Amino acid sequence: MRKLFLFLMISIFVIGCAQTSHSVMGTAIDPANVQAIEKNVTTADQITQKFGAPMNKAMTDGGEIWTYMYMDTQGTTGLTSTQVSGKQQKLDVMIKDGVVVNYTYNEGPIAMQGTGSWY
Repeated sequence: MRKLFLFLMISIFVIGCAQTSHSVMGTAIDPANVQAIEKNVTTADQITQKFGAPMNKAMTDGGEIWTYMYMDTQGTTGLTSTQVSGKQQKLDVMIKDGVVVNYTYNEGPIAMQGTGSWY
């Protein structure tokens, strides 16, 4: 009985130490809006109307690069491990003279797991 009580107390302690979190960064990117982008046709104003203000703007020799990012993550941290999962999206749009000249879009899962000592 004593061992069972000790086991239950340790289990409650370990479960009580686990923390869960949820984090969202940016605005979700609609893939249908990305597919509607036409190189040398879509304007910077149309990009702003569909995606809002970019998270970052950078100047290059070929024009200006607008970056849109979205991340939706859930994480659990315990005494000796951490797990993170979720979804990420990134859209980079190169604009020259007010018109889209190129763009790249990537999306995929986020999955990380780590272990370590609890200090």
